[in-house]
Amino acid sequence: MKFHFRITGSDRRHYVDEADVEVVLSRLPAELTQRIHGIYFTDDSMGNRRLGYTTTAGRRNIALCALPHNVSLNGYIRGPQTAQMFGAVKGTQWPALAVRRYMLYNTLLHEIGHLQVVHERARTPRRKFADEPVAEDFANQWREDLWSKPFAHPDPVHNPPSADEIRALACWAEAHTEYRRSIGVKEQVARKHCERAVELFPDHPRALTLMAHCLVNDAMDGDAGAQHEARTQAIGLLERALRTDPTSYGANLRMGRNCGHVGRYDDARHYIDRAFHHGRPTTEGLVLLGRAHADWGFLAEAERFFQKAIAREPASSKVLRNYARAVWDLGARTPEETARALGLFERALAARPNDRYAQLYFARALAALPGELPRAIHHAERALELCPSDTAASALVARLREPLGPGEATHLKREVRTTRTFDRRTGSIVEHA
Repeated sequence: MKFHFRITGSDRRHYVDEADVEVVLSRLPAELTQRIHGIYFTDDSMGNRRLGYTTTAGRRNIALCALPHNVSLNGYIRGPQTAQMFGAVKGTQWPALAVRRYMLYNTLLHEIGHLQVVHERARTPRRKFADEPVAEDFANQWREDLWSKPFAHPDPVHNPPSADEIRALACWAEAHTEYRRSIGVKEQVARKHCERAVELFPDHPRALTLMAHCLVNDAMDGDAGAQHEARTQAIGLLERALRTDPTSYGANLRMGRNCGHVGRYDDARHYIDRAFHHGRPTTEGLVLLGRAHADWGFLAEAERFFQKAIAREPASSKVLRNYARAVWDLGARTPEETARALGLFERALAARPNDRYAQLYFARALAALPGELPRAIHHAERALELCPSDTAASALVARLREPLGPGEATHLKREVRTTRTFDRRTGSIVEHA
């Protein structure tokens, strides 16, 4: 059996993936799943009007559809089913965990039911295989059987809602309303709404994810210790989010970035890879990942992200200046690599002359090279002119106007950074002095 996964557009997502489906299939008798040749994760739900289907030719493949980020499946509840049995509340949007349960223990089971042969000698698939009522009964009966006894698995999706989860549902509607109030407002306000949402419904993955983002951003003006502590707390929040919503693109991406910033590089790679499996990063996202890998000392990985970003926006000053910083900080101190970094800075300024950050970073680089003082002063003063309140630019201009001290060849020294590479053969991390 093969899996075929299609990444969705930004307005939809897959709530389940290959690993989730494999668990369900492993719990069923082999004779029920032997006809399955492939599982397709498609992007043709037409909103949320279709959750899954089987291919008509031969009845060998099952498709599970991507759905909107905010979705209610109340319209699909029928027969002995209730929204609560999946972990949702009638009349409101569904928690991600409830959508996942429904997709695995109703939609998937229902489509497997359609593959069951009911009339071996029938000449047409319509008569040979189970129709809608039979497939519906199949799903209900096997869900009841699978959920009749506890199943040891860390993901709560493979068991019915616990007593604690059912009790928390009483506050789900209010909690989700609080989360929605956090969208599009200032971060301090957003964080308060998310904290209230999590207080009401502790396993609200999107509120937990946004809380983690706000927590880290609040600490960015602090010292390294405060930032490390904030990232550690954010990782704890994101672990909770991913426990109930492991296919979340945003939670996986933020988890990867925070793990890398606290030195958990293997975990960072794992979560970033998982995020990319479930969504396409924006150009902004590629730049952030490039900057993060550069901060961690991984130049080769950083370059791959920046090159993808440049392929999308070749004249983006933001992409080019951040790429230049990575090459300048981590590249070899050869004339060729130095010239490559300076060339990227120049391209950034050609694309946008009023980019004060590009002016400032270029000035710092030039200030570390003999004979480049006039150009360094020019770009530092331009950065200060563009933003007179920029204390970093003001300090750099003052430093460059000072005379060189005894034995000094340049006003600034090029920082020596520890660089790292991933050994793809062994999977280990190699550090270079």
